[in-house]
Amino acid sequence: VAPGQFMTNAHVVANAVKIDISLYADMCNLSISRFIHLFKKCTGKSPKNYILEMRVKRAAELLENTDLGVG
Repeated sequence: VAPGQFMTNAHVVANAVKIDISLYADMCNLSISRFIHLFKKCTGKSPKNYILEMRVKRAAELLENTDLGVG
């Protein structure tokens, strides 16, 4: 799997509402365990932690740059 392809999939994962790691592993033609291993190698985080971090970052951006509130 090329690093660029993997990072593209990382961004897709971060924006997913429902996380199904097997779906993303299939997209990369990898087993689930290999996908998780390579994901962590490329991003420095597990898919779960990457998703949480990206969601918090996006929420902070929306709170800072829009009139949207919490709730």
